[in-house]
Amino acid sequence: MEHEGMAVVRHNIEVAHRLFDLKGKCEQIHGHSMWIELGLYGAVVNGLLASPETKEPFEFGAVKKEFRKHLDLNYDHRLLLNARDPFAEEIQVNMGPDHQEPGGTLWQPMQLPGLVSCDGDPTTENIALWVAEWGAFTFKTDVEVKVNETVTNAAHVVWNYTGMEVPR
Repeated sequence: MEHEGMAVVRHNIEVAHRLFDLKGKCEQIHGHSMWIELGLYGAVVNGLLASPETKEPFEFGAVKKEFRKHLDLNYDHRLLLNARDPFAEEIQVNMGPDHQEPGGTLWQPMQLPGLVSCDGDPTTENIALWVAEWGAFTFKTDVEVKVNETVTNAAHVVWNYTGMEVPR
């Protein structure tokens, strides 16, 4: 007999962001210790939860490894800024007296360390949406993502593997 189920993994990120389009205190660069929870929908067959698309079982160790790698590389200890935010642009850095060009000092274009330019404001809701889209594509199944921005605020997104956000 086949039953539906969900595998759930969690991971913590430390992230800074600024909401460029939202007027108010969140226009300031600030940070959060976010807990992100990824739920993968599947079918329980012979005691294992498997992707409805591939029929391959979700192995918790592999799911956690991929999920944590994605969060660590793209969000953890990063500064998330809207790509339209002027602070998301390259800055010109004076390379100092050891890097002289004829006629003056060498200025090098650089990006702030850890800067991630986002397609839209990096709100908690958008982070949940971006992680859900990645999860559905990566694990080839419908997903739920919950992002706890604080102990009292969270955003929750359900994403259909076919590429559509599921209204609730």
